[in-house]
Amino acid sequence: MHCLAGDATGIVIAATIVPLLGLTNGWDSIFEYIAGFICGLFIFQALMMRGMFDGDYWKAVRKTFFAETVSMNCVMAGMLPTMVVLASVWPGSMEPTAPEFWFRMSIASVVGLAAAYPVNHWLVASHLKHGCMTLPGKDTADLGHRSPEVKMDGMVGAMHDHGSTTSHAGHKKMEMAALPLSTQIVLIATSFGILIVAGLITDMFVPISFGVTN
Repeated sequence: MHCLAGDATGIVIAATIVPLLGLTNGWDSIFEYIAGFICGLFIFQALMMRGMFDGDYWKAVRKTFFAETVSMNCVMAGMLPTMVVLASVWPGSMEPTAPEFWFRMSIASVVGLAAAYPVNHWLVASHLKHGCMTLPGKDTADLGHRSPEVKMDGMVGAMHDHGSTTSHAGHKKMEMAALPLSTQIVLIATSFGILIVAGLITDMFVPISFGVTN
């Protein structure tokens, strides 16, 4: 949900602007992707998570870049076909002042959530990304929530006893794992491949154009 909030916010903001630019749906999609990535990485990831990285904003940017990239690509892989196909059969949903626009974007966001859930579950379970409400000792039955971040067999106790650090506020926080750079590059490339395939499939139903005007 944290990832979706950042990425979808950027995408929706861009989607309210692109109708004024008179661009084709291909350029609209690129503009929306860039806006979603910037909003997701620099605001919802790095800015809001900087406390988990010693309060260092740019360290947070570096440390969350991999997770944000693969997650954003999956979010967009779900949202892109939904936005483009619905816009083609529902012309009234292109106008940001119309309720139909917000309904279309809401549907796209739900599909983006479903598309990004598997990779985010893996990222959190592998300690490559922080889950929500999962500070050690805080994820109790009272919350009615269980994150894969605390379900690593044999790792939770180790995290508490050896792998945890203390934040500025005096709370313990989990140390994040790290993948080799080569593995990160392969996974990022794979996520872009998924996004490209989603675009190609979309193009089979609704042509994606990179012309100058609609």
